[in-house]
Amino acid sequence: MDQPVNLSIGQEKIAQVEKIVGQITTRKRKEPEKTALQVRLEKMARTVRDHAVFSAVTLAVLAGLSLLFRSETLGRVALAVAGIAGVLVMAANLLVIGGAVPFLNRRRKEPFATVLASMSEAIALDLPAVQQLLECERNATEYVLIHYRHRRRAFETRHALIAGPLEKIGLFPALAAFAIIAIKVWSVNNSWLHTIIFVIPAFYVLTFFDYEIVEEMDRTIALLEYSLALRDRLAIPAG
Repeated sequence: MDQPVNLSIGQEKIAQVEKIVGQITTRKRKEPEKTALQVRLEKMARTVRDHAVFSAVTLAVLAGLSLLFRSETLGRVALAVAGIAGVLVMAANLLVIGGAVPFLNRRRKEPFATVLASMSEAIALDLPAVQQLLECERNATEYVLIHYRHRRRAFETRHALIAGPLEKIGLFPALAAFAIIAIKVWSVNNSWLHTIIFVIPAFYVLTFFDYEIVEEMDRTIALLEYSLALRDRLAIPAG
């Protein structure tokens, strides 16, 4: 008669893997050397972006209230906030572009220097965490990987539902398409519709800035998968 298989996974083992995964996901990289102008532009971009996010939230609240109470006054206020949000979004983009000029100049002179330096730094930073994962229980690692991958897909899906798959469209083509639609719709005498127009690019920009989070999650997933594959090649016990 077959012996029953123990499929239980210890909560302590899961917590151990979760701790390592949290360290991998949030680990800080060394800031590249920047000129005083780059630092100033990036600081300004962050400030403008924060104001744009606050304006977008305020706009959503005002738009909801104006629709709920059918208030023309609230609609006009929402339209004004929408205009401010639109200007802030464009300003944030211009500051980001301006801050990237020195980077693009360096990339033109040394096309692979930045990529190789970034790769070497990531290898050194992630190696200790991978070694720690090899000491964890295999079933616990797989279990955490399943949930982490699910959260990654859910995060991307939410963005796609709100603003569409930006990685397939591109930020500037999306903004260009928005501008064409906005010009055609603006002639319609509807303050609610005018307000909605400015919400769209705000979501696109927020999705663009969230790409860094997605990138870090993808790297963490790749390291978890690598640790499991390496464990199998080295025939390390399941834990």
